[in-house]
Amino acid sequence: MLALVALTGLAYAALLYYRNKTLPFSKQLQVLLFILRFLVVSLITLLLLNPYLMQNKKVVEQPLLVLAQDNSSSLTLNADSLFYKYKYPLRFDSLTAKLGKDFDIDQYTFGQTVTEAKKLDFTDQRTDFSALLKELSVAYYRRNVGAVVLLSDGIYNAGIQPELLAGSFPFPVYSVGLGDTITYPDLSISDLRYNRLIYNKSDFPVEVTIRAKEAMGTKAILQIYMDGKKVGEQSVSIESNRFSASHSFLISATENGTKKMVVEVLGLENETILLNNRREFYIEIINQKQQVLMLARSPHPDLAAMRAVFGDYFEISTAFIQTWKPDEKPFSLIILHQLPGEGINNNLLESYLEINKDTPVLYIVGGQTDLSALNRLQNSIQILNVGQSSMIDAMPVPDPSFTLFSFETFQRDRIRKFPALSSPLAEYSVPVSYSSFLFQKIKGIETNYPLIGFSEGGERPVGFINGTGIWRWRLSDFNQNGNHETFNEMVGKIVNYLLVKQDRRRLRIFTEAEFLVNDEILFKAELYNPSLELIDDVDVKLVLNHVESKTSNEYIFSRDDKKSYQLNVGRLPAGLYNFYAEAVSGNELLRYEGSLVVLASSFEGQSLIADHHLLYRISRLTGGTFVPLSEMMSVPDLIAADQRITSVASFTKEYELLTNLHWFLALLVLLLSAEWFLRKTFGSY
Repeated sequence: MLALVALTGLAYAALLYYRNKTLPFSKQLQVLLFILRFLVVSLITLLLLNPYLMQNKKVVEQPLLVLAQDNSSSLTLNADSLFYKYKYPLRFDSLTAKLGKDFDIDQYTFGQTVTEAKKLDFTDQRTDFSALLKELSVAYYRRNVGAVVLLSDGIYNAGIQPELLAGSFPFPVYSVGLGDTITYPDLSISDLRYNRLIYNKSDFPVEVTIRAKEAMGTKAILQIYMDGKKVGEQSVSIESNRFSASHSFLISATENGTKKMVVEVLGLENETILLNNRREFYIEIINQKQQVLMLARSPHPDLAAMRAVFGDYFEISTAFIQTWKPDEKPFSLIILHQLPGEGINNNLLESYLEINKDTPVLYIVGGQTDLSALNRLQNSIQILNVGQSSMIDAMPVPDPSFTLFSFETFQRDRIRKFPALSSPLAEYSVPVSYSSFLFQKIKGIETNYPLIGFSEGGERPVGFINGTGIWRWRLSDFNQNGNHETFNEMVGKIVNYLLVKQDRRRLRIFTEAEFLVNDEILFKAELYNPSLELIDDVDVKLVLNHVESKTSNEYIFSRDDKKSYQLNVGRLPAGLYNFYAEAVSGNELLRYEGSLVVLASSFEGQSLIADHHLLYRISRLTGGTFVPLSEMMSVPDLIAADQRITSVASFTKEYELLTNLHWFLALLVLLLSAEWFLRKTFGSY
């Protein structure tokens, strides 16, 4: 290409100055003019090709500091509460200003969530260090973060142990120890274990764990109330200054409805912190458990994993196909694990499903499933073998367009990290009515093969888990997040969707059953015309009643761009709330009723002794330094003395059109001007 450009310039200059014998120039001047014209024409020809110029650009990134301030309520529940409410924010601002003289600063608060530059109010009801460390690791990946300044009392009550993440955290952590490290005489309720769903005419257990500090030789009274009536009391002898014990109550359920339960521990006259002596929770008493049949080809850990999720809420009957004898017992849901099976007689199963053709079925498809028999049993999905029957590892990928039930974005992200299921290597044919909750990712490639999904048509609701090994998801959830929350939520919503009959109501309200006292209460509403098509042409009103205070508030939903309605009522006081929503469509009044609970969380009150040893270990594992609150203003000097905190230079390749370079155009004008000046001076013009 460059040769063509040079040849064009050479030909033009030669035609003008070499073949033209009448020019009144000396030989030396003619050579100079030849060169100038050659350069001008060559450069203009080059511009016509729209070339890009590659440049190596040096980028210098100055070190950045990240300030992470604990915003949990434990800081204002100790003896120094007034200091942290009024004086500490001023000291924090002074620290920020001093650091800001030499560094760029990003500020975060953390507790229940990790938030950028939130005003300090110390209202978060949980503290999760692991969420903070994960968030910063991702947000500042390959950034020049000089240090993270962590200001906290070291008390955490959510997420996994922070030291497990600190060892691989990419930035040094300079921690400042806040809070009170003095141990005062204290009684507290540290843990409660109970089932939220209780069945009428049954006795249900409540297990209470109490802790006592610096109270050896005293006695505590443990009491439990249901709707204000005492239903149990026990005396507890405190046998040491570091005492912990669990006590169980067996309570009778005699009346349907939502019941407020209160547990209190009494006993110390000189106790200063009483918030952690009381816990509230709510139970719902209903008439009867739903019956679930879990029928399997053979024993498998998947069965235990699923029982662990809803065993307390359903009456589970587990059977294996070789010894199963069906009876007339009605079931609300049938779970078939690797059934119909290969190499066995499936006639009994087929007859049973035909008789119970209205009962929802969840198929778990695996290596022992007879795919041909499965295809005959239902018409919701067809799974066709590819060559020889074999299995493949299929990673889960959430379908962002899935709408049959709600699932939080952070939980979808967690599911992406779950291990692969063993799924049939097959082609999948699904009808339009089929909705995929998860797709399969095979050998790093995201496919549209369904991993978990549902069919909305046919005689019965049908769900599919096209792979075995979900027990590994339960373990992975705990390893990653310190609990089984995401796995339980996923399996629970799969089962609940299949159990719930098709909703024909034209006004539907969606919200959570429980919130913490510091959570924002969110509602979603959907309004349908008589043909069950979404509409949003009328207002939807919601009335929220606080049962205990007998106060009511009225709200109007706002519309979104998906023909549905949204409402954020903000934060509410603890208690039981009944609500109803109304909309007038045509001449018809549509109404929806429900209830929710706001829990007075005392997670932050369970332990108020600052854990500065934890902060010290985090700093040591990351290469930082720990200082107490009294030395807080020395942190800028410590960071300034850290030789690792410096600017980082990198080189990047940039491509730019020659026509955008001013110096190139200036050079072209200069060459043209020089040639014109010489010809003008020596008589050619």
